[in-house]
Amino acid sequence: NDDLELLATFANQAAIAIDNARLFTQTDQALSRRVEELSIFQRIDQQLNQSLDLNAVLSSALEWAMRLTTADSGSIGLIEETEEKELVLHLLVNTHAADEAQRIVPVSHPILAQVLAEKQPVFTHHVTRAQAIDGSPSLVQLSVPILREGRVTGLITLESQTAEAINDDDKEFVERLADRAAVAIENASLYEKIAAANNSKSEFI
Repeated sequence: NDDLELLATFANQAAIAIDNARLFTQTDQALSRRVEELSIFQRIDQQLNQSLDLNAVLSSALEWAMRLTTADSGSIGLIEETEEKELVLHLLVNTHAADEAQRIVPVSHPILAQVLAEKQPVFTHHVTRAQAIDGSPSLVQLSVPILREGRVTGLITLESQTAEAINDDDKEFVERLADRAAVAIENASLYEKIAAANNSKSEFI
Protein backbone atom coordinates (compact mmCIF):
# COMPACT_ATOMS: atom_id res chain seq x y z
CA ASN A 1 0.00 0.00 0.00
CA ASP A 2 2.87 2.36 0.80
CA ASP A 3 4.44 1.57 -2.58
CA LEU A 4 1.13 2.26 -4.32
CA GLU A 5 0.79 5.61 -2.59
CA LEU A 6 4.35 6.52 -3.53
CA LEU A 7 3.78 5.49 -7.16
CA ALA A 8 0.53 7.47 -7.26
CA THR A 9 2.40 10.56 -6.04
CA PHE A 10 5.08 10.05 -8.71
CA ALA A 11 2.40 9.51 -11.34
CA ASN A 12 0.66 12.78 -10.42
CA GLN A 13 3.96 14.67 -10.52
CA ALA A 14 4.82 13.04 -13.84
CA ALA A 15 1.43 14.05 -15.27
CA ILE A 16 2.06 17.68 -14.32
CA ALA A 17 5.59 17.56 -15.77
CA ILE A 18 4.32 15.99 -19.01
CA ASP A 19 1.60 18.65 -19.36
CA ASN A 20 4.16 21.40 -18.76
CA ALA A 21 6.53 19.88 -21.31
CA ARG A 22 3.70 19.57 -23.85
CA LEU A 23 2.67 23.19 -23.32
CA PHE A 24 6.29 24.32 -23.62
CA THR A 25 6.71 22.36 -26.86
CA GLN A 26 3.51 23.83 -28.32
CA THR A 27 4.53 27.35 -27.30
CA ASP A 28 8.04 26.84 -28.65
CA GLN A 29 6.68 25.55 -31.97
CA ALA A 30 4.22 28.45 -32.23
CA LEU A 31 6.99 30.95 -31.46
CA SER A 32 9.32 29.35 -34.02
CA ARG A 33 6.56 29.47 -36.65
CA ARG A 34 5.85 33.14 -35.84
CA VAL A 35 9.55 34.10 -36.10
CA GLU A 36 9.83 32.21 -39.39
CA GLU A 37 6.66 33.90 -40.62
CA LEU A 38 8.00 37.37 -39.80
CA SER A 39 11.16 36.59 -41.76
CA ILE A 40 9.08 35.36 -44.68
CA PHE A 41 6.88 38.45 -44.58
CA GLN A 42 9.96 40.65 -44.87
CA ARG A 43 10.77 38.89 -48.14
CA ILE A 44 7.15 39.06 -49.26
CA ASP A 45 6.96 42.81 -48.57
CA GLN A 46 10.14 43.41 -50.55
CA GLN A 47 8.89 41.36 -53.49
CA LEU A 48 5.38 42.82 -53.51
CA ASN A 49 6.62 46.40 -53.40
CA GLN A 50 9.38 45.98 -55.95
CA SER A 51 6.89 45.96 -58.82
CA LEU A 52 4.21 48.41 -59.85
CA ASP A 53 2.83 45.96 -62.39
CA LEU A 54 -0.59 44.87 -61.12
CA ASN A 55 -0.53 41.36 -62.59
CA ALA A 56 2.97 40.80 -61.22
CA VAL A 57 1.84 41.85 -57.73
CA LEU A 58 -1.21 39.57 -57.88
CA SER A 59 0.82 36.63 -59.18
CA SER A 60 3.40 37.12 -56.45
CA ALA A 61 0.77 37.25 -53.69
CA LEU A 62 -0.92 34.06 -54.92
CA GLU A 63 2.43 32.31 -55.37
CA TRP A 64 3.38 33.02 -51.75
CA ALA A 65 -0.04 31.92 -50.49
CA MET A 66 0.28 28.58 -52.28
CA ARG A 67 3.96 28.11 -51.46
CA LEU A 68 3.45 28.40 -47.71
CA THR A 69 0.32 26.26 -47.55
CA THR A 70 -0.34 22.87 -49.12
CA ALA A 71 -3.02 24.12 -51.50
CA ASP A 72 -3.27 22.35 -54.86
CA SER A 73 -4.52 25.38 -56.76
CA GLY A 74 -5.69 28.93 -56.27
CA SER A 75 -6.84 32.19 -57.75
CA ILE A 76 -6.71 35.88 -57.00
CA GLY A 77 -8.90 38.62 -58.36
CA LEU A 78 -10.18 42.14 -57.84
CA ILE A 79 -13.67 43.53 -57.42
CA GLU A 80 -14.44 45.64 -60.48
CA GLU A 81 -17.38 47.53 -61.92
CA THR A 82 -18.66 46.49 -65.34
CA GLU A 83 -19.94 48.81 -68.06
CA GLU A 84 -23.43 47.98 -66.79
CA LYS A 85 -22.40 49.36 -63.35
CA GLU A 86 -22.47 45.90 -61.80
CA LEU A 87 -19.82 44.66 -59.38
CA VAL A 88 -18.02 41.43 -60.25
CA LEU A 89 -14.90 39.58 -59.17
CA HIS A 90 -12.40 39.49 -62.01
CA LEU A 91 -10.02 36.56 -61.56
CA LEU A 92 -6.78 37.97 -62.94
CA VAL A 93 -4.62 34.99 -61.92
CA ASN A 94 -6.04 31.47 -61.84
CA THR A 95 -3.89 28.34 -61.56
CA HIS A 96 -6.74 26.22 -62.93
CA ALA A 97 -6.60 28.27 -66.13
CA ALA A 98 -10.38 28.21 -66.38
CA ASP A 99 -12.10 29.48 -69.50
CA GLU A 100 -13.02 33.13 -69.95
CA ALA A 101 -16.60 32.63 -68.75
CA GLN A 102 -15.36 31.42 -65.36
CA ARG A 103 -12.97 34.31 -64.82
CA ILE A 104 -15.79 36.74 -64.08
CA VAL A 105 -17.56 35.86 -60.83
CA PRO A 106 -20.83 37.72 -60.13
CA VAL A 107 -21.43 39.07 -56.63
CA SER A 108 -24.44 36.74 -56.43
CA HIS A 109 -22.03 33.79 -56.22
CA PRO A 110 -22.83 32.18 -52.82
CA ILE A 111 -19.28 32.19 -51.41
CA LEU A 112 -18.37 35.61 -52.81
CA ALA A 113 -21.65 37.05 -51.48
CA GLN A 114 -20.85 35.65 -48.02
CA VAL A 115 -17.33 37.10 -48.08
CA LEU A 116 -18.64 40.51 -49.14
CA ALA A 117 -21.31 40.46 -46.43
CA GLU A 118 -19.12 39.24 -43.56
CA LYS A 119 -15.74 40.64 -44.69
CA GLN A 120 -14.23 37.50 -43.21
CA PRO A 121 -12.55 34.40 -44.67
CA VAL A 122 -14.91 31.59 -45.68
CA PHE A 123 -13.77 27.98 -45.36
CA THR A 124 -15.83 25.47 -47.36
CA HIS A 125 -15.72 21.66 -47.30
CA HIS A 126 -16.78 19.40 -50.18
CA VAL A 127 -16.91 22.33 -52.58
CA THR A 128 -19.39 21.94 -55.42
CA ARG A 129 -18.97 23.53 -58.83
CA ALA A 130 -21.49 26.19 -57.82
CA GLN A 131 -19.53 27.00 -54.65
CA ALA A 132 -16.09 27.00 -56.29
CA ILE A 133 -14.80 30.49 -56.99
CA ASP A 134 -13.03 29.31 -60.16
CA GLY A 135 -15.71 26.78 -61.08
CA SER A 136 -13.57 23.73 -60.24
CA PRO A 137 -14.87 21.45 -57.44
CA SER A 138 -12.48 20.56 -54.61
CA LEU A 139 -12.51 18.97 -51.18
CA VAL A 140 -11.72 22.22 -49.33
CA GLN A 141 -11.68 25.88 -50.34
CA LEU A 142 -10.44 28.91 -48.41
CA SER A 143 -11.60 32.33 -49.63
CA VAL A 144 -9.87 35.29 -47.97
CA PRO A 145 -10.95 38.89 -48.68
CA ILE A 146 -8.43 41.57 -49.58
CA LEU A 147 -9.57 44.53 -47.49
CA ARG A 148 -8.71 48.19 -47.91
CA GLU A 149 -10.20 50.78 -45.56
CA GLY A 150 -12.93 48.35 -44.52
CA ARG A 151 -13.93 47.56 -48.10
CA VAL A 152 -13.47 44.23 -49.90
CA THR A 153 -11.35 45.01 -52.97
CA GLY A 154 -10.36 41.49 -53.96
CA LEU A 155 -10.19 37.83 -53.05
CA ILE A 156 -7.49 35.21 -52.57
CA THR A 157 -8.82 31.67 -52.92
CA LEU A 158 -6.98 28.42 -52.23
CA GLU A 159 -8.25 24.91 -52.98
CA SER A 160 -7.11 21.40 -52.18
CA GLN A 161 -8.23 17.82 -52.68
CA THR A 162 -6.89 16.91 -49.22
CA ALA A 163 -9.11 17.59 -46.20
CA GLU A 164 -6.25 18.54 -43.84
CA ALA A 165 -4.37 20.62 -46.41
CA ILE A 166 -5.47 24.04 -45.14
CA ASN A 167 -5.64 24.61 -41.37
CA ASP A 168 -6.31 27.56 -39.04
CA ASP A 169 -2.65 28.64 -39.08
CA ASP A 170 -2.77 28.75 -42.89
CA LYS A 171 -5.97 30.84 -42.74
CA GLU A 172 -4.35 33.36 -40.40
CA PHE A 173 -1.23 33.48 -42.57
CA VAL A 174 -3.23 34.16 -45.76
CA GLU A 175 -5.19 36.87 -43.92
CA ARG A 176 -1.94 38.64 -43.02
CA LEU A 177 -0.67 38.15 -46.55
CA ALA A 178 -3.88 39.70 -47.93
CA ASP A 179 -3.36 42.77 -45.72
CA ARG A 180 0.12 43.25 -47.18
CA ALA A 181 -1.05 42.55 -50.72
CA ALA A 182 -3.80 45.17 -50.38
CA VAL A 183 -1.26 48.00 -50.08
CA ALA A 184 0.85 46.74 -53.01
CA ILE A 185 -2.26 46.25 -55.15
CA GLU A 186 -3.48 49.77 -54.45
CA ASN A 187 -0.07 51.21 -55.36
CA ALA A 188 0.03 49.21 -58.59
CA SER A 189 -3.56 50.20 -59.45
CA LEU A 190 -2.80 53.89 -58.88
CA TYR A 191 0.31 53.62 -61.03
CA GLU A 192 -1.69 52.02 -63.85
CA LYS A 193 -4.33 54.78 -63.64
CA ILE A 194 -1.65 57.49 -63.75
CA ALA A 195 0.08 55.78 -66.66
CA ALA A 196 -3.24 55.47 -68.53
CA ALA A 197 -4.00 59.18 -67.89
CA ASN A 198 -0.56 60.18 -69.16
CA ASN A 199 -1.04 58.05 -72.30
CA SER A 200 -4.43 59.61 -72.93
CA LYS A 201 -2.94 63.08 -72.50
CA SER A 202 -0.12 62.28 -74.93
CA GLU A 203 -2.53 60.89 -77.51
CA PHE A 204 -4.76 63.95 -77.17
CA ILE A 205 -1.80 66.30 -77.65
